[in-house]
Amino acid sequence: MDTIEDFFVQYFRERTDILRDKIPVWEAHIKKFFTQSYSPWQPDRAVRDSEQERILSVELREEGYQVITSGQAGGSWRMRYRTLLNNESWQIASIEWECGICHGSGMRKDGTTACRLCKGAGWKLVGASQGASK
Repeated sequence: MDTIEDFFVQYFRERTDILRDKIPVWEAHIKKFFTQSYSPWQPDRAVRDSEQERILSVELREEGYQVITSGQAGGSWRMRYRTLLNNESWQIASIEWECGICHGSGMRKDGTTACRLCKGAGWKLVGASQGASK
């Protein structure tokens, strides 16, 4: 079985390859629907961010590992992955973005009140978890 670090290296590499392969599709879509002076996203930046994501910490939890990475946006925001072991293979159970305002602390600068963006969580779930309560 791969180590959790090897699993993530493979995940980053394969995700980057998929993003790189989709650049022509994204560019055609942008050219068709947006003015030449406006680009709603930058496919090449998505590839670059994916290539540059690195593991910062790995913590063993009861249910699996929690992995913090350098994340997206040029590494300015961290990502938190939670993994589970499934039949001798790792699987990602959730991905969270670090809050862009409090940078994971959950608190405003005054240190006494919850961050207005993340409401004190410090992190925001990317996507949705099946069976998650609302």
